Amino acid sequence: MKTTQPAIWICPDKYRGTMTAMEAAMVIADAIRPQAAEYDVLLAPMADGGEGTAALLGRLHGATLMREVETLNPLGAPTTAPWWQNPVSGEAFIDSASVIGHDTVKGDLQPWQSSSYGLGVAIRKILDSDPRVVLNVCVGGTVTIDGGSGLLQGLGWRFLGRPGTRFSTPILPVELDKVQMIDPPTDYQILATRIRAISDVQAPLWNNDGISSLTFAPQKGVKEEDLVKLRKLLHSWEVTSMPEYVEREISGAGGGVGFALQRVVGAPASLGADEMVKAYGIFREVVDGTIVITGEGCLDEQSSAGKVVGTLMRHCQHHQIPLYILPGMVKGAQASRNRGRGHPDGNPPLRRFGGRVPRGQVIPCDKFLPDEPLSPSVAKQRLRLAALHTLHLD
Repeated sequence: MKTTQPAIWICPDKYRGTMTAMEAAMVIADAIRPQAAEYDVLLAPMADGGEGTAALLGRLHGATLMREVETLNPLGAPTTAPWWQNPVSGEAFIDSASVIGHDTVKGDLQPWQSSSYGLGVAIRKILDSDPRVVLNVCVGGTVTIDGGSGLLQGLGWRFLGRPGTRFSTPILPVELDKVQMIDPPTDYQILATRIRAISDVQAPLWNNDGISSLTFAPQKGVKEEDLVKLRKLLHSWEVTSMPEYVEREISGAGGGVGFALQRVVGAPASLGADEMVKAYGIFREVVDGTIVITGEGCLDEQSSAGKVVGTLMRHCQHHQIPLYILPGMVKGAQASRNRGRGHPDGNPPLRRFGGRVPRGQVIPCDKFLPDEPLSPSVAKQRLRLAALHTLHLD
C-alpha cells in the first residue's frame, strides 16, 4: 500500500475468544476515523504464525483457492484441515493450529498423549497433490509437546532405538529419550526446498532460563512439576536428531514443530509477524507523522519473542514511528513496567523514539468498563474506548 499523507496503520492481532484480528481492526478504525481526516487510515489485521495466519497471509500472496486435506488430530482422530493455494504459482499456506491446535480437540488437553503426526501427514499429502506446491507451514497455537517428532514420522522419517525397541506410530513424548537415531525418507533433501516454516515465536526448543517451548507447555496442559521431565526429554531428542545449528531458531514454536521443520528438515524459517509486515508494506514508504496502532488479547513476557506486538515495536523503533498498544489485559512483569511513575492514568509512554516522535503508549482495554463481564460486545466497546483514548480523541 502507498500513501502520500501521514497514515494510521491499524495492525492488531486477534483478541482470543472475543475478536478476530479483522474485527479488532474495524473497531479501532470506526472509532478513530471520524476525527482522523488528515490521515490515511489503513487496516492491516495481523497474525504471527498461529491461528488465522494461513488465511491472512495467503490472501496477501494471492492464495485464494481454499482446499481441505484429510488427516488426524493430535489424539489420532480423523479430521480435515483447510489450506490455501495460489492457483497460478501453486504457492500454498496451512496453519499448524488447524490440524493440531486447541480447536481440534475437545475436553481436557492431553499433552503426553498428543502428537504432531497429523500435521506431517497433511504436509505430505499437500506436497504430493501438486508438484508446483511450495508449502508455507504457519507454526503456532498447537497443543503438542513432542518436539515435532510425530511430524517427522508423518513425513516419512523412521525412528530407531536399541535392538528390540519398537516405537508407537505416532511416537509419544515420553518415548523421545529412547530414540537412538532417526532415518530420513529418500526425498528429504527435496522436502527442504518445498516447505517453509512461518513461526509465531523465536525461541529455542528448551532452555534452563528464558523463553523456549517449555514456556508455552503449561498452556498445552503440562503441569509445572512435569516441566523438568519434559526438558530432559526434549534435550535428549535434540541431541539424538543431530540437527544443523541455526542462528535465529524457531525451535520453540508449536511445541517443537519449528524445531522439526527448521533444524531437522532444513526448511527456511521466518517470523510470521515479519512476513505480515512485509506483505502489507507497512514500513516500505514512511511519511512523517505516521503512527501504528496494534493490540492483542494479553500483553506479557511472550509478546516480545517474535509476536506481533514485539515485531511492530522493533520496526517502529527502527523507523522512529510512535506505536500504541491496546492489549485486552497486561500480565506479569510487563504489568509492573507499564504502571509507570508520574502518569496519573497509569499509561506511561511505551518507548522514547529519539525525541522527534516521543509518543507511544500501552493502553490496556480492561481499564475501560472494568465492572462489565467480558463478552465479545463488551470487548469491542472496551477496545473502542481505548482507541479513542490513545489518540486523545475522546
